[in-house]
Amino acid sequence: MDPNQALAWSESVKRPLEEARHAIDEVSKEARHALEDMRHAIGPVQHSLEQAIADHPVKAVGLSLALGVFLGWLIKR
Repeated sequence: MDPNQALAWSESVKRPLEEARHAIDEVSKEARHALEDMRHAIGPVQHSLEQAIADHPVKAVGLSLALGVFLGWLIKR
């Protein structure tokens, strides 16, 4: 491949790569905004769940164990 062909090829590839990079940046920004929105929506629920676990640690461990057994049973089937 001579240098002119290589230059032409690199120029033809440059624009699609820039468009792909721009599209990835846009999707990344949207994902960050969605994650931030989700964090704001979950915040009160997370706080109440943490408080319930702190208030009733034995029940929380029992529930976690039961849920783990149930999920294991479902996966095994």
